[in-house]
Amino acid sequence: PTPILREPTPRLQPTTPTRTPHRRPRVPRNPPAACHPSRYKPDPSLLLRYSQPRSNQNNPANSSHEHQQQQREANRPAGEMAQESLRLVCPPVSAHEGRLPRQYTLEGQGAKKDISPPLEWYGVPDGTRSLAVVVQDVDADERVPWTHWVVVNISPEEKGLPEGFSGAGGNANAGGGDGGVQEGVNDWKQPGWRGPVPDSHGHRIQFRLYALDDVLSLGNKVTVDKVMEAIEGHVLGEAEITAVF
Repeated sequence: PTPILREPTPRLQPTTPTRTPHRRPRVPRNPPAACHPSRYKPDPSLLLRYSQPRSNQNNPANSSHEHQQQQREANRPAGEMAQESLRLVCPPVSAHEGRLPRQYTLEGQGAKKDISPPLEWYGVPDGTRSLAVVVQDVDADERVPWTHWVVVNISPEEKGLPEGFSGAGGNANAGGGDGGVQEGVNDWKQPGWRGPVPDSHGHRIQFRLYALDDVLSLGNKVTVDKVMEAIEGHVLGEAEITAVF
């Protein structure tokens, strides 16, 4: 018999599985239509909240104070200016770069005059019924502070005190009862102004002005201690300047 020839079966080669490279999803350059800026409408309450300073967000008292101030400004009559704060000026001191000129002291030719310097003030608060002036040496050796001048019950209509209001030749009321201008006793135990002495060079002379909601009733002898006790709780405004002798 004739043999049957068969073709050999081909051997299968092992195959390596192919891997598809990983690709990140493509991000569109433009945002989706739902997030487009022109279609996004922020909550107005959020804008108001985050547009406020942090101090006001965390401090309700500050926010309330600012709200009240805004209400006062809104209710202010048209044309009315906001009231300025109380200011005190001594023109000769300003002209001499903060130094007290000799004619207002007990040095040299100034000892013959020893008159009070002129004072001017601005911005007296509403409701002021009287003004008081206290002048003291805050660098005195014997007593700190050393009082040079005390004047009380100045009319709020006055814009200042003229040069020589007190001192040699001065004519201010040193005791004249309640309700009128009164000069108090200084630390030399004398009524009226008395300037610094020569051994006080370099000392700071402090001028203080008080706007009060009342007229002081201190009797015939006015002292700085009586004044400071009487004005407690009645000060509407305070101004201060310092001159160097």
